[in-house]
Amino acid sequence: MGVAVLTSKINDSTAICRKLLEETLKQRRYSEYVEFADTVGLLQSLDCCRYGTVILRDDISHMLETAQKIFTDGRYYHKNSLTDTNSHTDIQGLFLESMYTDTPIAMIFEGSYWQNEAKDSGEWDRVMRAHPEAKDLEIRFMPLPVQVSGSVKEGEGRAPTVVDALNSYAFINANVKMKHGEGVEKAAKAFLKFCYTEESLKEFTLKSSVTKNLDYDMGEEVSKLSYYAQSAYKIYKEGSVVTAISPKAVAIKNPSVFTLHGGEFWKTTAAPGYNNPYTGFRNGASAKDYFLGLAKTKSWADSLK
Repeated sequence: MGVAVLTSKINDSTAICRKLLEETLKQRRYSEYVEFADTVGLLQSLDCCRYGTVILRDDISHMLETAQKIFTDGRYYHKNSLTDTNSHTDIQGLFLESMYTDTPIAMIFEGSYWQNEAKDSGEWDRVMRAHPEAKDLEIRFMPLPVQVSGSVKEGEGRAPTVVDALNSYAFINANVKMKHGEGVEKAAKAFLKFCYTEESLKEFTLKSSVTKNLDYDMGEEVSKLSYYAQSAYKIYKEGSVVTAISPKAVAIKNPSVFTLHGGEFWKTTAAPGYNNPYTGFRNGASAKDYFLGLAKTKSWADSLK
């Protein structure tokens, strides 16, 4: 649908929506444009692109203002996106199937793992059975704007910045040697080492379409990935990756508060009981109120003690 082309010339996220709307009115093709399956995913997508290193106060404020503009204008999202009755996998299926309707959805905000998630839920196979031609459907990761003002010539833009937002850890029980013997301990260590070999990391990406924030190269194996996975891998290799971790004691002791993809990070006094900006906007909070409320939550105060 040419969405990726738009990003090289349009710098503001709402401008992308407006451009799609203008083109729709000309072509009378799209009646609904943006699919937000994951509100927090949208906010992460909008957050660290301006400076490419850390999220600053002005970035969060700008991000919330942009999100509020989109969420409060029904022309910019599908009517099923922001309901409590549809799961994220339902939305994935809706996005795929929309390509074969009179109202195709232009974009979906999701994690890089979404294709495999759609396959596991059955939504992918359901759409493929109904529309066999969908196997050749080209869906690609859309580079997001990296500056707020000015224009960018094709091929002269800055490299994208992405956030390593989801973490996983593996441990070996300290008592394994005492309980099971030295052989088991050695085998456990060898297995962990095997998981992080070049071969295993490549296999992980081939199976999951997800990259790990480690130094490895897919080489010719990249051709085995889907269109979407190839485009995501390309951005990962050519762009900058921000890892949301810190050696500071306050961050280590309070991971839920400093985790970008959820937890307490987005909790605000502007929408008590909620930690998702969309729920705040739905209950009448403005972007400014939501932003100011981030600094007033009990979580921040407790963490800094």
